[in-house]
Amino acid sequence: MLVPSTSPTKKRLVVLSDLWGREKSDWLAHYSRILKHTFDISYYDCCELGGVDKSDYSEDSLHHQFVTGGIEKAVNQLLHFEKDKVNILAFSVGGVIAWKFGLASA
Repeated sequence: MLVPSTSPTKKRLVVLSDLWGREKSDWLAHYSRILKHTFDISYYDCCELGGVDKSDYSEDSLHHQFVTGGIEKAVNQLLHFEKDKVNILAFSVGGVIAWKFGLASA
């Protein structure tokens, strides 16, 4: 997980990975380069948040683990880590986690 520097002038932005997690997050550098001037950015690997086992790094295996409890676990972890209101940029299963996080933290 990327820990942001706290800046009183910048808003927080939480970036959630997609189904593949950190291993396939090459896009993060591009987004960070653009957004770092406006936001303090925190990145979370959804697989880590959801306790997803990556030993079988296939779409079917990862997806199955998310829909059978990983999404809920990831939401609970995010609720534990993020106590204040944040902006979220999320992809794929990260979007589902962000949506459920928003409902749970409202």
